[in-house]
Amino acid sequence: MRHSLLLCITAITLFTSCLNPRVVVDLDKSLTARSVDSVMVFEKGDILPTARDTIGRIRVLDSGLTLPSKGTYPKVLDIAKQRTAHYGGNAFYVDEHLRPDYLSSCHRIRGTMLLLPSPQVSSETAMALQQAGINRDVEMANRMVSALYRNPCFGNHVRNVLKASFGPAVFINRIRTPLKDYCGKVGFDYSVEYQRVSLYGLGVGITVAGNITHLEAGKNLKLFYLGPEILWAIRGGTSYGAELAFSLGYTHYADGYHSGNGMGFKARFGFEYTLMPHLAIGAELNLESSSFKQPHDIQIPEGKGFNYGAINLLIGPRYYF
Repeated sequence: MRHSLLLCITAITLFTSCLNPRVVVDLDKSLTARSVDSVMVFEKGDILPTARDTIGRIRVLDSGLTLPSKGTYPKVLDIAKQRTAHYGGNAFYVDEHLRPDYLSSCHRIRGTMLLLPSPQVSSETAMALQQAGINRDVEMANRMVSALYRNPCFGNHVRNVLKASFGPAVFINRIRTPLKDYCGKVGFDYSVEYQRVSLYGLGVGITVAGNITHLEAGKNLKLFYLGPEILWAIRGGTSYGAELAFSLGYTHYADGYHSGNGMGFKARFGFEYTLMPHLAIGAELNLESSSFKQPHDIQIPEGKGFNYGAINLLIGPRYYF
């Protein structure tokens, strides 16, 4: 029982530590620890006093599971200040600052721990400079939040999107039936999609789509598609955006003579414009291809498969929540 409890405590401790940034220290020397309030922060490009001594270097990184709230710029700077004070430094110089991006949702910094001559630094000066830096970050964060939440279509850290699209489709290969081959046939396409998109534009979704194309009297070609998709949404502002998506999934056809199951592929480029909060209108160009087993009573030239390929232009509403 005691052994199990110890393992649980250890596991919880390790997991909790992973939620905080990872700190890597390269130490040249260790001096007597001092107050954190005495540590001054110099941003990259700031002029440093000529008389200074290097104590070591420090990196504050994303642990892989770091919570965004634990990886704000003021908090990673505070971690660097605490380590600098622990090893006896009174100044920290930011050599590199990486902002949140596709690889991480947290700020990451690399810097140098320094010891400056005592008259160069006072706790009041350090606190004033640090507070000024925090105020700048808070102001910048407030501006970002304000800009994001002015338009809920593009503002959430994770956007959920429902889409419905309709429009014409043109087949780019022959539609083959036992009675006739059709070239350049025009049909009607529809699609319904659900997407979950991160603030940085990468996302996943699921697509349900179909096509209805009239052939001869009493005969219609019907296609059905279901598959997951990956996408990259590019936002040009709070009013408009573009999107690139790819999907591979299951497809079914029936043309009044035969029916069958196969694999399908979709590639899409779309554009959206916001009409009001939570609602946008979009247009998209799709390239579709699906492949099926050849029916026994249809002759196909050697090297050709029994497949359907089409290009469509779809328009419809998008709802963000």
